[in-house]
Amino acid sequence: MHGAALAFLETARQVLAWSGLIFFMILEHWLPFAERAEPAWRHYLRNLALAGINVAGLAVVWRGLLLAAAAWAERSGWGLLNLLGLDWPWRLAATVFAFDALSWAMHVLYHQVPAMWRLHQVHHTDLDFDVSTASRFHFGEILLSTAVQTAGALLLGAPPEGIVLFQMLLLLQAQVQHSNLVLPEGLDRIVTRLLVTPNMHRIHHSRAVRETNSNYATILSLWDRLGGTFRRRPQAGIAIGLTQYPRREELDWMSLLALPFRSLRTAPPGESG
Repeated sequence: MHGAALAFLETARQVLAWSGLIFFMILEHWLPFAERAEPAWRHYLRNLALAGINVAGLAVVWRGLLLAAAAWAERSGWGLLNLLGLDWPWRLAATVFAFDALSWAMHVLYHQVPAMWRLHQVHHTDLDFDVSTASRFHFGEILLSTAVQTAGALLLGAPPEGIVLFQMLLLLQAQVQHSNLVLPEGLDRIVTRLLVTPNMHRIHHSRAVRETNSNYATILSLWDRLGGTFRRRPQAGIAIGLTQYPRREELDWMSLLALPFRSLRTAPPGESG
């Protein structure tokens, strides 16, 4: 049964990834919140080129590392969830909950540790904020995050199905929160009691350091509230990007791949906030 569930979740993850991307591209075209710094097609192409590199590179890592480690832990009875003897549905829910917390903690570290910021700044140099920004990551960051998740899978004893379910929800929510859309303030206050919204995450992409050092969560806003990093402000006037990289001409996809290996123009935001 679990094998069939895993196959279904992996297929659903692929379908949701593409359908979510197309859906939000259309929605952003008809109901854009902010004006663009460059034409949408050019912005989409650059960010999706980076995503293509990541997908190709992780084709081996995904199967060969993360899911294999989770499958081994399940067979061997290794990890916290196996020791607790939780039923399978609860193991799935606990995996999503724990990995979302791990994602928040890792995101904080990406803003605090210089070597990690070198990788993560690729994401924050985006001068536009739209659904393709959810795919704008350096391959080094993807590899590092996958390695940490692998260790987390072993310690937790996370079932492979729970990891795929988390990745599916993570990607879908990342597309939602990076979309060039805005919720009415009243509705946003209600939704952010549980989930991260575009309003909430747009603040994180602000050029203002005190705002960049907030709203790190991806799925549940709970982690920012518990960590004291939740911030709310009016959406008008948020300047997107990093002040040290104001020109899109120096942010083509080849330059973005090389960016972590160049001299840092600024300390990580966490050191300044």
